[in-house]
Amino acid sequence: MNAPTALIADDEPLLRERLAAHLARLWPELLIVGQARNGREAVELFEDHAPQVAFLDVHMPGLSGIDAARSMARRTQIVFVTAYEQYAVKAFEQ
Repeated sequence: MNAPTALIADDEPLLRERLAAHLARLWPELLIVGQARNGREAVELFEDHAPQVAFLDVHMPGLSGIDAARSMARRTQIVFVTAYEQYAVKAFEQ
């Protein structure tokens, strides 16, 4: 059976690294196929690698995580990540 695959998108490098480290510890069979710095990169990496899960920061410069999720809709499982309560509410509304 193939390992599950994921994409991480966050404009903060430290947060990307910490999420990848937590996932490696908690879900060791998960293969991170790409890490994006913004929503546009996330969409490009998604199209290239078709990960089964996308961990998207809600608020990123340029294309937001919510906008990126719209372009991935129904083709992957989306997990929104954010440090800001107001962005979490917006993500849940979507």
